Amino acid sequence: MKVEKLLSKVDRSLKRSMIDALRPSMRALIKDGLSKHSDVDVKVAVASCISEITRITAPDAPYDDNQMRDVFKLIVSTFEGLADQSSRSYAKRASIQLLRKSGHVSSCLILNVMR
Repeated sequence: MKVEKLLSKVDRSLKRSMIDALRPSMRALIKDGLSKHSDVDVKVAVASCISEITRITAPDAPYDDNQMRDVFKLIVSTFEGLADQSSRSYAKRASIQLLRKSGHVSSCLILNVMR
């Protein structure tokens, strides 16, 4: 996924211009059609992109509280297929990057609960 590769190259930045530039992608990624897509590989790619966006915007959450809960559920659901090593998305699911980036999502959720 091209967006995923581009997002992975973005340094963490809280500059307003960077966040504004990411907004179209941020909105597109949380559309119900993508996060609830029937193809698990699409879900994994979406989770990875959202994880990147969360990394870039951390410690601020890129979405509201309800959306962040849905994001966390999506990311956790991508780990369910780790036992299937023949899956096309296995490498992405098992990657340390996705596991590490999910920590940013957890941090945002915890900070939102504490506010």
